[in-house]
Amino acid sequence: MKNQNTTIIEITDSHIKILEAQTTRAGSKIKHCEIKTIVERDDKETARLLKTTVAASKLKIKHLVAVIPRRFAMLRVITLPSHAGDEIAKMVSLQIVRQTPYPPEDVVFDHLVLDKDPSGYTKVLIVIVHKDVINRYLNILAQAGLHANAFTLSSFGLLRWFNFHQKESRAKDNRPVAVVHIDAAFSEICFCENEKLFFSRGIDLGTRDLAEEQIPSFVNQIILTVKAYTKEEGGREISRIVILSAMNEANLLREKLRQEYPFEVDLVSSVEHIDVLGKRTMTSLVNDQGATLVVAQGLSFPSQERAVNLLPKEVADTRKTKEKKTEWVRFIVLLFFAVILGGGVFGARVYRDTVYLKQINRMIQAADPQVKSIKDKMDRLAFARKKFNQDLTSVDIVHALYQATPQRVSFNSLQLSEEGTLDLKGISEDGTSVNDFQNNLVQSSFFKDVNLQYATKRRVFQGEVTDFKITCSVVNPQEVLR
Repeated sequence: MKNQNTTIIEITDSHIKILEAQTTRAGSKIKHCEIKTIVERDDKETARLLKTTVAASKLKIKHLVAVIPRRFAMLRVITLPSHAGDEIAKMVSLQIVRQTPYPPEDVVFDHLVLDKDPSGYTKVLIVIVHKDVINRYLNILAQAGLHANAFTLSSFGLLRWFNFHQKESRAKDNRPVAVVHIDAAFSEICFCENEKLFFSRGIDLGTRDLAEEQIPSFVNQIILTVKAYTKEEGGREISRIVILSAMNEANLLREKLRQEYPFEVDLVSSVEHIDVLGKRTMTSLVNDQGATLVVAQGLSFPSQERAVNLLPKEVADTRKTKEKKTEWVRFIVLLFFAVILGGGVFGARVYRDTVYLKQINRMIQAADPQVKSIKDKMDRLAFARKKFNQDLTSVDIVHALYQATPQRVSFNSLQLSEEGTLDLKGISEDGTSVNDFQNNLVQSSFFKDVNLQYATKRRVFQGEVTDFKITCSVVNPQEVLR
């Protein structure tokens, strides 16, 4: 494997992170890294900041990988009755209709094989992202004068970082491990086993929430996520929790988790075992706000696993076509000068090159039916979308709430804002029903960002009840994932 320079760019709500690494079979060495704070949350300003940062760094980007944050994606684990790669790919394409509320033409997806059992079944992880999310990042990169060779999910950067850390530490877990990455504004929890990603979730808590009064909320979200994963895997327990953070305040979270769980909770620094190329002075791998380059570091490490690529096929095909045209144009220009310089002496070669030009024209003409065929398919997909796409209705929301609500819980008020935020206030006859209700909402495909605002007990003449308030967001098929 030749030396290859790979540039990873991760754009979050609060920071732009850039890392350039030289990758070989022996490993990866960091050549340059930067973390820039986004002051104005505007895509044009973000593109401007990215462009000036790349220009100031004098980076010569040849292979660019862009990172999609976890909260913008859906992950589904399904079991398919085949071991053949081609058959699995076709089955995944058919399953997309059932696994997402969006029309297939509105999403980008990829899959990884997790496990194959002797009976002929294969467990597969499907990664799904709405095209509007991909297009947003494509536009930001385009405005900055950049073009991504691949899009991948932040979870796979954390997976590679953890696998690298396991290898360097000579540690091996036979059971799943929960890896908690705490970034400046958001955190991500990944469940890794046998160098594979089985489940992940993003939570709206970060370094800024590591204050002592916020630690219980942090712990609660981690516990809910672990329970959701355990239920998804049929009761399979994790062996330990690994917290990735550069902040001393993370020790409070570790100690609180140790009190809640009977197993080990580790706090790990993201800069362990990192190899920097040369003596060049670089910006810190972690900034003063707690933003880290863990995801970018992980993606720079070589891996035997096929990389998930969420770059839309039409974008990749368009770029390949442009590259071929560029190659042909370059060839024609060089040919023209060769003919001028060669003159009559190279008459035979001129004739041969004329034949090549005719072949080019035939190739262009031969591509016309394919273009027309693609257009016809797009028209049919647009027609199917108009016929079969349905909006989420209030009846769907009420039905989903009815299924998620335990018998001992009743509501005082339900309020749905124009932004899709649902406020639920109610009374529970016991405290455990509130927890059950929150867990049900977390596991429902109709709701996201579920947060328990308060749960207060009070006495009444029959005994004791619990007043509670829960907020969440309704998943609307017609809106971009947020």
